[in-house]
Amino acid sequence: MARWIAGLDGCRGAWAGVLLDLDAPERFRAARFDTGETLRDGPQAPVVAGIDVPIGLPDRIVGKGRTATFKIQKR
Repeated sequence: MARWIAGLDGCRGAWAGVLLDLDAPERFRAARFDTGETLRDGPQAPVVAGIDVPIGLPDRIVGKGRTATFKIQKR
């Protein structure tokens, strides 16, 4: 039985993810998931998932650039 791991990032109203089989690393797939439950309950449910979540970003952007880029440059 395959043991899958997942990496997820938010995208418009869904999650973009990459799944990798720990027992056969040449087996991987990329997919869009409407919800976390879609991934969790799917045929390749991961044993663990890493989720990219922004932490500590400002509520609004001042000036040019993306929120994360602006925050890093300000340090």
